[in-house]
Parts: sequence; structure tokens; C-alpha cells
Amino acid sequence: EKSQLIFTNPQIINGGQTAYTLSEVYDELSENEINEKFKNKEVLLKIYTLKKTASEEIKNDLINSVSKSTNLQSPVFPADRLANDNFHKKLQKVLFDNYGIFYERKRGEFNDGIKQGYIPSDSILKRDLFFKLLYASQGQIEKCVEKKLFETFDLNSNLFENNKMLDEFYFAYLAFKNVNTNNSTLYKDDRTVFGQVYIFKFQYMPDKKEDFEKVIKENIKQFRKDWADFIEYVKTKPNKFNHAIHDAVTQKAKSVFDLKRWRKSHHFTSDLIEYF
Repeated sequence: EKSQLIFTNPQIINGGQTAYTLSEVYDELSENEINEKFKNKEVLLKIYTLKKTASEEIKNDLINSVSKSTNLQSPVFPADRLANDNFHKKLQKVLFDNYGIFYERKRGEFNDGIKQGYIPSDSILKRDLFFKLLYASQGQIEKCVEKKLFETFDLNSNLFENNKMLDEFYFAYLAFKNVNTNNSTLYKDDRTVFGQVYIFKFQYMPDKKEDFEKVIKENIKQFRKDWADFIEYVKTKPNKFNHAIHDAVTQKAKSVFDLKRWRKSHHFTSDLIEYF
């Protein structure tokens, strides 16, 4: 008989995608097909063991070391290693326990739940978007368009001690889902969506969390009108984004506002604060 090993609390460090693919193939086959497809198939693996007394720091150090040394062909990005930090584990738990949000600290970790239908796709929050919305809720629009927010955020911040900041993020998150109704791609340097999120939060956020969705529903229509008025105001003020073109129909020069260039500039934020 073959020898057996019993694992307690196993974790795949390198090979998660292979294991996931094999599990998908397994689930899609009948019992007879499983025996046929997997017969005499083996997967080579290496096992590392830790003492029960090992600290979380020691465990994470080992995981990072193994991950770095065994991913030479398909490198693991630094952000994926950072996802194992206790800060992000705690953030994931806090966001789910308090707001019912699935914070995706590891890319694709909820794919199986979405596929099987027990996790709604609209309750998944990608890690970079969390930090963009956190900054937007605090009015830091310029931070929202920076790169690698997940990697650069200060893990020693007092975020978990500040319920008000987390509630403000949550209101911003709900506002975002209403502002970005077309689920459009958030283009690089485009401050528009995050500017709207901040102003909506600034104008309408109530004191009680249970009123958040009601307040958003009641005010989103008026807010869209106010935002359209803001755009018209910016178009009429003297700025470098208005330029003259020749109208082929009227044969006259007319002024055109370069909306795309404006919303990707630093002037967007200053105009936003000035108007609202």
C-alpha cells in the first residue's frame, strides 16, 4: 500500500492556479470520466512544515521566501505577496463583517464563489479600488489617480481605530455604484468619477449608516443635475481648455471645451472645490 500523509491547515504557496484548474476539470467530469482522465496522473509537490509555536511573522517570512525562490518562470508580483500581510487580512474581515463587502486582497480569490453562484459579483471590491474610494471619501482626488495605491498605503495607519473614516469609505462605495452606473472603465488620470463620489459624500452623507442607501436613492437625481450645471459652469469660465475651431456649417469660429483634457488635469480638482 502507498504511504499517506495527513495535513493540518495546508496552504498552497506556489501552484494555486494549477490546483484551481485541476479542481475545475474534476468538478466538470462524471465519476467514470474522472477515473479515465486522472488515472496514473501525479502532481509533484514539495511540503514545508512549521512548528505549531511558530509566530505569524515567521510564517509570513517563510511564505515570502518560498514564493520568491519558486516563481522564477512565472513571477509573483510584490502586491500579491503583500496581500498576505495581517493588515489586509484584518481589512478583509472588517469590510465583510461591517459592510458585507468581499475585499479581494488576492487577485481572483473569489472567482470560484462567483462561478458557483454563492458570491454576488457586485459585492466584490478589488484592492486598488478600495484605496481609491478611501482617498475619494477624504477629498484626496489627486491620490485617486496615483499608481500602486495597494502597495504604497501605510500599513501602520490607524484605519481600524477610525470607524468614521471606514463609514465614510462605505458611503463613498455606495455612491460610486450609483455614479458609475455603466460600470465604465476607470481610465488613467480620469478624476471624474472620484470627484463625483467625494462631492456626493460631502453634500449628502447622513449620520446613521442605516440611512446611507435611502439618502443616495433620494438625492442621486438632483446630484446628476448639479453635476451637469458644474460642467456647464467650467465650460463658460476662462481657461486653457477652450479653443476656437472653424464651423464648416456656419463658416464661423466657435469655442469648444476639451472636456477629456480638463478632467485629466489638476485643474479639475481646483474647479471642483471652488464650485461646490
